[in-house]
Amino acid sequence: MTQKCLVAQLSVLAPIAVQRVFGALLQEFTLDRAVRVRTDFDMNRDIARRLTAGEAVDIAMTLPDYVADLIAAGLVHADTHAPFGRVPLALARSGMPPAGMVNDETSVVAMLETAQSIAYADGSISGDLFLGALELLGLRDKLADRLRPMPTGEPLLSAAAGHSDLAVAPMSTVAAAAGVREWAAFPSHLGTDIEMSMVVTSQAKDVAQARKVIGYLAHPRNDWLLSDAGLMRFRLR
Repeated sequence: MTQKCLVAQLSVLAPIAVQRVFGALLQEFTLDRAVRVRTDFDMNRDIARRLTAGEAVDIAMTLPDYVADLIAAGLVHADTHAPFGRVPLALARSGMPPAGMVNDETSVVAMLETAQSIAYADGSISGDLFLGALELLGLRDKLADRLRPMPTGEPLLSAAAGHSDLAVAPMSTVAAAAGVREWAAFPSHLGTDIEMSMVVTSQAKDVAQARKVIGYLAHPRNDWLLSDAGLMRFRLR
């Protein structure tokens, strides 16, 4: 009589910004292991809301500040909190940048000031960071009539179709999108980088296996995959 192999089933809730690289990482992880991972993707704020509302998932990824709130509420295992990656905020448009992507303040300001229309995701973390950067740069009022707030996912589609001159999105989201390329990245001193970290939830069915998944996702051997997707590693403060 053949003994049936037990397969661990884990669920992960992660930000839309890491969807492509997350899929690649998990595919390799599950290839030779008795584990299956079901993934769901959402905006960072909604991930935190869903967990606070009691949604049962094994592993969650969101902003470290949100994880701190979840730890305080007793909804996650604090000792499993680990960084995943930091992604810059990018300006995207159709076509190839003539001299490659730029990431200095002068070039970013020039690109914003010459754009006829700028699409961004209204109510998202990236949208709020973009508007905050405009305030720091003294451009909020100057560009007010060119800003195009849209639902999440639509800014890049608008730029790819030529309906918007520029689209604002996390670099990793741009890298996974069709019809657009990253033309500029906001410099880090403007506070627009988005950090995402991982944690095992208190409702995890197999905490030991979930810890292994987080350990794999955080391993330095995967840094090249993150880099290709526009992310870089960081340390939790």
